[in-house]
Amino acid sequence: MNRTTMTWAINTLGILCFVFCAWISLWVIGRFLLPSDTLAVVFFPFALRLGLILNSRRIYWAATYLAEWLALITLYRYLPAQSTFHLWLLSVLSWPICHQLIVYTTPRHWSFLSLASVATIIHSAAIITVGYSLTDDKTLLLLAPLTAMLIALPCCYLIKFYLFSKPWGVISARIADAPIHFHWRNGLICTTAFILNLLIQTQLPPALNRFAPFCLTIPIILFALKYGWQGAFLATLFNSLALISAHVGGDATAQTIELLLSLSVQTVTGIGLGLAVQRQQNLTQDLQQQLNKNQYLSRQLVSTEEKIRRHIARELHDEVGQNITAIKTHASIIKRLDGAKTYMPYLQVIDDMSMNIYQSTKTLLSQLRPTVLDDVGFDDAIAQLIHEMGFAAKDVEVDLTITHHPVSDTVRVTVYRICQEALNNIHKHANAKRVEVTITLDRISQLQVTDDGCGFEPRDAVNGFGLKGIRERVVAMGGACNIQSTPSGTHLAVSLPHIP
Repeated sequence: MNRTTMTWAINTLGILCFVFCAWISLWVIGRFLLPSDTLAVVFFPFALRLGLILNSRRIYWAATYLAEWLALITLYRYLPAQSTFHLWLLSVLSWPICHQLIVYTTPRHWSFLSLASVATIIHSAAIITVGYSLTDDKTLLLLAPLTAMLIALPCCYLIKFYLFSKPWGVISARIADAPIHFHWRNGLICTTAFILNLLIQTQLPPALNRFAPFCLTIPIILFALKYGWQGAFLATLFNSLALISAHVGGDATAQTIELLLSLSVQTVTGIGLGLAVQRQQNLTQDLQQQLNKNQYLSRQLVSTEEKIRRHIARELHDEVGQNITAIKTHASIIKRLDGAKTYMPYLQVIDDMSMNIYQSTKTLLSQLRPTVLDDVGFDDAIAQLIHEMGFAAKDVEVDLTITHHPVSDTVRVTVYRICQEALNNIHKHANAKRVEVTITLDRISQLQVTDDGCGFEPRDAVNGFGLKGIRERVVAMGGACNIQSTPSGTHLAVSLPHIP
């Protein structure tokens, strides 16, 4: 016997024992809830078998059906002969039905739950059609298997999902040293919800009985918001246990039908609400991931833009600057030659045009990249910027505070440009007497510029090209920009994340 066959034999034996014991146990529970032993068979036992079949491989189907047939043989003396035949027939007919349905299974939650809904409808219709002699109460015959399958099928799927869809670690000697993490909070929430629901369903005064069904929706909503549709279904299981515990048992009365209807409705409502909430959460998560991706691309774009600007500025400085210097040098040499007086006006034009090109190139270089950052340090560059603005000539007091750690060149240039734009607006429009500039360069770089000027209208923050450019650049880098203006002054606060 090879290893594969031995594994199959052990798994088959385990499934056989488990299904047989669970089948008998669920039949006993069904006897407590339903008026006849026959209905107890099509209640949870048949639903368990259907849930296991839809969530297991075909090579283990035989073990599941064999366990059910052994259970039917064991319960032979409790069941009428005619009902036994119909139960065997229903069990056998479910095999080809499941064989056709299992083809459409996929790993997605929506797909399986849709398949489970179709399987529930088909099997309920088969029980009504074939099992007409099981009971005279057709309403009970329809509700019993329908309710059980609504509960059992998602339950089996959840067990399969958490057992086989999650990665398992390798069992070794190191497992003895691995720390054990208990999720006390989740367990406490589940236990508290179950106890409260049980007390409400069993201990509520008769005058408040109408309030009890509304209490079932509270844990469903809370668990759906926290855990998605799995949490909502877990809440419905707690609700089902509370409802069953409050049921006194007995004959097939209106109370039993009301219990089955309550179980069915709250299960369908819980799963539907959970799916809707999880769908919304998944869409929100996908949107957040896309926003993070776009933000990352924007940061890379800004960083690449600064690199290109620096490269172009260096090329212009080296190539154009050298050529202009060479032109001016040659023009000066020609001026000193004999007979150059005739060409002196033309040489002067060449000299003036060279100087104009030099000034234009210098202006272009400053627009591409603040060259002062390459010539002096960041602190001196900001101080020089304040000096060039001419605040001292207007008797404007500027308080500058800079704290910095190593940051990327993109962040330094961006902070410098934003500070330049803010100070330029204050110099031209604010009529301020005092300006405070605080700069912090770190993992989260911050710039705060405050003045006591006349402020501006809120619409100017949207229409103004400079302020609009600041906002767009900060947002593109994934930062935050806040501008507050009153008649007594304006406050600009900018924060930028770290960009490699």
